[in-house]
Amino acid sequence: YVRSFSFAEDAAGGIWITTLGHGLYYVSPKQNKLLPIPFTELPNVCRSIFSISAAEFLIGTPTGLFKLTVNTSDPNSSSVKNIAKEIKSVDVIVPISDNEFYLGTDGDGYYKFNVITGSTEKQEKLTSEYIKSILVDKQKNVWISTDDGIFLTPSFLFENITSKDGLPQRYVSKVITDNAGKTWIATYEGLYVKSGKTD
Repeated sequence: YVRSFSFAEDAAGGIWITTLGHGLYYVSPKQNKLLPIPFTELPNVCRSIFSISAAEFLIGTPTGLFKLTVNTSDPNSSSVKNIAKEIKSVDVIVPISDNEFYLGTDGDGYYKFNVITGSTEKQEKLTSEYIKSILVDKQKNVWISTDDGIFLTPSFLFENITSKDGLPQRYVSKVITDNAGKTWIATYEGLYVKSGKTD
């Protein structure tokens, strides 16, 4: 039994899986077998993974952001490097552009990170710094789910959506938007749907 948080596919069709307490696992497309991949540099808790190229991934952990460089012919000889030690408890990795990402943390808010330059920039202070998910919608609005509601940050406005706006509960775990312009919000006490466009 391995509790996993997220997974991503490499160029060869292998699946990389982040876990709670067991580090990183790999499923070979040929053997269809779950294999632990031991990295001494990587903590046992790996929260998120995101592909940045055919053979490179970002991995969010309690001790920072790591870059995984995959060797598809021998996954055990793949390498990891901590590329953002100053950001602790990285739980969420969301692309903004090809080289920039939002990194959501478990207690320190969210950051903008450039994978080419390695630069980090702390973003707006929120009433809760426990980031559960981040969504960048088609209009480039940023929806930040926290344990204190949702923070919506279009370029001209900063709004906090909470139970006073109809959310079943302030603890929000995920936000997505659909093709019809509706925003679906998952909370511990139910689903909330905000209709209409966000622009």
